[in-house]
Amino acid sequence: MRIKRIVLLLLIFFFGFFICYREVSATTVSDLRKGLAKLEQDKKENEENSAAVQEKIAQAEAELEATRAKIDAATKEKEDKENEIKELEEKIKVKKAQIKDLVVFYQLSSNRNFYLEYIFGADSFTDLIYRLSVIEQLTASNNELIGEMKELIEENKKKLVELEEKKKELAKLNDQILIQIQQLGAKSHTYFEEGADIDEQIAAAKKQIKFYLDQGCGENDNINSCIKTIPPDSDLIRPVTHGVVTDNYGWRTSPCIGCSAFHKGIDIGGNRAGTPVYASASGVVVSIDRFTCGGKVLTINHKVNGENLSTRYWHLYAINVSEGQYVTKGQQVAQVGGDGSYYDSCSTGAHLHFEVLKGHYNASIYPSNVVDPRTKVNFPAYGVWW
Repeated sequence: MRIKRIVLLLLIFFFGFFICYREVSATTVSDLRKGLAKLEQDKKENEENSAAVQEKIAQAEAELEATRAKIDAATKEKEDKENEIKELEEKIKVKKAQIKDLVVFYQLSSNRNFYLEYIFGADSFTDLIYRLSVIEQLTASNNELIGEMKELIEENKKKLVELEEKKKELAKLNDQILIQIQQLGAKSHTYFEEGADIDEQIAAAKKQIKFYLDQGCGENDNINSCIKTIPPDSDLIRPVTHGVVTDNYGWRTSPCIGCSAFHKGIDIGGNRAGTPVYASASGVVVSIDRFTCGGKVLTINHKVNGENLSTRYWHLYAINVSEGQYVTKGQQVAQVGGDGSYYDSCSTGAHLHFEVLKGHYNASIYPSNVVDPRTKVNFPAYGVWW
């Protein structure tokens, strides 16, 4: 009897703990509101980050403009120095020719017979001395000027080397600023894309809260028990009767602009738009959404072998059920889409993107609870038709 009592007490304790744990871990409308508030805070931070990035882009563009102005100034100065060198070299040629003529004249004037002609006339001899003196002075002056011009040419050549190095440094800085602007632009685009995603998540979270309130749930009611009991099921089946897995769950190379590098489900191809999509298990439709990236999306909550699960069906052409409706396993709930016949920026062709979530769908924490559909559904290997 004593052992039976101990066992009974242990059972009461266990079930009491289990019930308390389930209640503590249960999701309520209040929890959904907290998740919504977190999303709205994330959106605010994204907007602030985006504004800060835009300011940095503006600063970098101003710096880029200033750098390019410096490059233009250095290029102009280099061209001026090159022209100045050419002009000085031409002047040197002229001065050298003049000196040559003066030296020749001086040498001719030094001839004895030439002197004698002037000696017999005193006035002429004085004129000769004066003329020779002038020639000597001109020659010395021109030689000095040529020396100065040569020094200036050397200085200008050094300046050309400095200007060329300056241009290279400025060009390097120009490229660095361009890379910075590109990186900032990519970051800004990321914040923009995340902002757009968050806007859609916020809308979905608000819609989900309204759904449970419309079902009669109170703020602190467990959303898994305040609506009608979800019909239990034993397993999940494939959502289409035939097809081929064209993309598995997990990391991948992004197949299109805006498509995630982490694939949150399995892509099933080989079906035309309009092909029937079936409920993988009995359950209740809890969300019908339309996203810029993903198109029409259907979400169904299930209870499979006592475990709360959700399935999501993306890129749908049409949805044949409504929110709050109970569905049975194998019931047609939608039609395959994704062929471009309607707006969906993240579809590369007609296919069904199928996801499985551990726990019931919560828009404010999605996609943190997605799991590999292969752990719950028996799919053939990649590329194998069924």
